[in-house]
Amino acid sequence: MKLWHSLRTSLLIFTFGTVFFVLGKSAINPAPKQLIETPFIFPREVPLSEWKAVQSKNFEDKIPRILYEYTASNLKLEIEMKYVDHPHVNEKIFRQYDPRLSKFGLDKPQMKQQDKTGFYSVEKVEDRVYLRSCINPRAPGVITYEQFIQNRYTYDWQPSRLLPVLLGQEPLRDHRCLWTYLSVPLENLSEQQAYSILEEVWLSWYQWWHPRFPNI
Repeated sequence: MKLWHSLRTSLLIFTFGTVFFVLGKSAINPAPKQLIETPFIFPREVPLSEWKAVQSKNFEDKIPRILYEYTASNLKLEIEMKYVDHPHVNEKIFRQYDPRLSKFGLDKPQMKQQDKTGFYSVEKVEDRVYLRSCINPRAPGVITYEQFIQNRYTYDWQPSRLLPVLLGQEPLRDHRCLWTYLSVPLENLSEQQAYSILEEVWLSWYQWWHPRFPNI
């Protein structure tokens, strides 16, 4: 009986030790992940309440990218999306659009947050206003690299993901983003009216895309 108890204890220690070794090795020295060879295919149309779809245009880039166009009450809405699955490329985009790193002035981007969508930024550039955010798996939207990394530690390290990670079916840290840029012109609109329109659209857009985030 004592022998069996000793063997069982040793087996449990070995099993947990192996699990933590694999997790630790993956966290400290993750295998480099290349850009996907078969690009993620964006749907040609995405339903958007109270807006009429006009057209969509795919771009032949290394990073899958598409531009959706909608109209409502003579207002033209553009939504550009990029699917990025490489950590270095994502970090570069975060640095580019981090509101804290932008120029100072009246048109400096503002970082905002909604309970249902997470963080995003709004900005006026010449005669258009923009809303930008990264839709990321299992987590609220983000607009800074620090927010993104915090989400990875908070939402990627879940017990339900342990087996897929150990089997090599999923990466320990999921570095993917669906970058989303919404914009409308300022024709016949005040800046505040334009921001309100974009924030309303963003809520619907996020709620459609987040549960449909691409599988690995």
